[in-house]
Amino acid sequence: MKIAYYLNQGRQKNLYCQIIDDTERVSFSLGQTIVEEEWDSSKNGSPHTESYFTMLTNLNQYLLTKYNELKITETQGALKKLKTNIKTLIDGAGIESISNKI
Repeated sequence: MKIAYYLNQGRQKNLYCQIIDDTERVSFSLGQTIVEEEWDSSKNGSPHTESYFTMLTNLNQYLLTKYNELKITETQGALKKLKTNIKTLIDGAGIESISNKI
């Protein structure tokens, strides 16, 4: 599984996550606005600020753990279920709300 973060220039809340495995690809908003100048695309998009870096690192760990759990129980659609899980955690409050819930 590969996890990448990117800025979607056409959106106000422009921080997106893309997850790819052997059979699926999903992308979704993390409900967060990042100033383009703060985005470091050479480091897989890690923002310069410590708090965002920590949040994305924690999110990566959570995604990997949940993905491995889902692969055991699901024969198809693990990434779509993972996307739904993250969207529920964010629930309009953005990535900052995830750290308190995972």
